[in-house]
Amino acid sequence: TLLTTGDDNITLNSHHSLNLFFDSEYQMYSAADGNYRFMIRDASVAAMEFDNSHKINFKNATSTKMTLDTSNGRLGIGTTGPSYPLHINGAATQEVRVQSSDSGAYSRIQLRSATDGYAQFNMGDSGADAAGGLVYTHSTDTLNIRAANSNIMNVTSAGVSIAGNLMFPDSNNLVSALGSDN
Repeated sequence: TLLTTGDDNITLNSHHSLNLFFDSEYQMYSAADGNYRFMIRDASVAAMEFDNSHKINFKNATSTKMTLDTSNGRLGIGTTGPSYPLHINGAATQEVRVQSSDSGAYSRIQLRSATDGYAQFNMGDSGADAAGGLVYTHSTDTLNIRAANSNIMNVTSAGVSIAGNLMFPDSNNLVSALGSDN
């Protein structure tokens, strides 16, 4: 320790770490990469760390749980390098919930784009980001449903067009097919 004041509330040590102890711990230190960081930490070792790369990291005792990248306006949950405005990553099942608890209220997710653009909801995996999904094209007022990387159905004001066969069970649970050649 190079400098201590009062009841060790402020400490400067030989590792270039400045510690301020009050109800929480405030620490400025030099990381292994040589860059300075400022950390606010509580007794449970939950911390908020500010670094010189324009990121604010929210940590627990073992790892970073959330990163706010202020230079790009991105929030990463489960990732320290968010690639999208909201980037959620994790090994377990990931869930996003929009919930309204007021009587008569509703919850919604709105995808909004320019009048000559499209709104898209993709479902995929590591092999294909958009293997299935919904695409609404504003200029043609068309809702497209995709599966297996193919256009399956288009819905417009003129009606519904289906690629391939339309399969449905009859009253005996036998499957019948209507296709382009029926």
